[in-house]
Amino acid sequence: MNNLPMTLQLDNQFKRQYNLLQFIRTHQSKNLTLSDLSQKLGISKPTLRKDIDIINHSLPTIDFQITYNEQGFLQIDPQEISVDSVITILAKDTTIYRMMDLLLHNKTYSTEQLSDYLMISRSSIFNIIRHMNEVLKEYRISKATGPLTFIGKEEDIRFLLFSFYSSFGDSQIIDSDSNHHAHSIIAHGRKSGITFLHFSHFRFSLWLSIAKVRGQSKNFCHFNNSTVALVKKNRGNQLIEHLIASYYSSLFKLTIPESESLWLYLVFLHCVSYSNWQGLDEERTYAFRCQEGAVVVDAVQRFLLQVFPKQMLDNGALDKIEAFLINTRLLSKMSPSYEMTSVALIDLMKKKIPRAFSPLASAFRAIKSPSDV
Repeated sequence: MNNLPMTLQLDNQFKRQYNLLQFIRTHQSKNLTLSDLSQKLGISKPTLRKDIDIINHSLPTIDFQITYNEQGFLQIDPQEISVDSVITILAKDTTIYRMMDLLLHNKTYSTEQLSDYLMISRSSIFNIIRHMNEVLKEYRISKATGPLTFIGKEEDIRFLLFSFYSSFGDSQIIDSDSNHHAHSIIAHGRKSGITFLHFSHFRFSLWLSIAKVRGQSKNFCHFNNSTVALVKKNRGNQLIEHLIASYYSSLFKLTIPESESLWLYLVFLHCVSYSNWQGLDEERTYAFRCQEGAVVVDAVQRFLLQVFPKQMLDNGALDKIEAFLINTRLLSKMSPSYEMTSVALIDLMKKKIPRAFSPLASAFRAIKSPSDV
């Protein structure tokens, strides 16, 4: 889950380039040499020189060059672009990225067409698909050839796409208009007097990009009746459903399934940022969770009291954890994939609440959802 593009990647040259650039980025303040890189990365100096030359030649129009002198000291010159951006540019030329881009846009190439487009053999394609399918079991989907397509629920496919593209840290990697759409939706929500959710704009923009591209190829979400009924009666959805309807009507002229609009509301919950208040507009009130009934809130609080003292619940110390669990509860009704927790969040919880993390994780694994929740 931490870096899906690298887990899927079979291109050893790109893997070396990725590790090289990451090491340089984390040690920029030090005087690095080729010997340092060779020792730390387990790569021979001739191979390192070759990889550096390939990186430099892959970016002819960008002010980014890795140089080294006769003594082997490295220098990045003149750093007009971030290392993450360089990695993204290099990744876009890999077979895995190009294949994911075809799948995102629902371009159903036959194996022969795929072989011509990617300029690799049919046997290489089958090997890549085999490896990808093994990785994607966690996401409850797979890929088929003849034609190339996803097999699985659209909700899970979209979560996979989010996991893949979010690793590059660029909210406009798919679509350049979605940043504007994200700002517009949030601005309209605040004007209407709603205590709006504290969003990660990066997540929201990327999710809107995925919804737009998948919708353009008529790939929409479809929920079962119980999930539709559950989300429709949620107070949070009722407050902003007009914003969602307005967004979709601006994109598509066709009538979209009801589940598609409900999916976007649930995605709102996946975009909540649980960061500290520092830097936020102090005059604005934010919400960190959806509006839920007393039954759900009571169930979450009972769970938290298995691990934490009641005083922490009463004084607000657990507000963010409580909000996360309430939001995740509704997200889980859409697909188990949306319950996945990033490695970054797990590491943060271990750092912030080291003594409580293990008991909390154990209690969470053991908890059973109440039948009426």
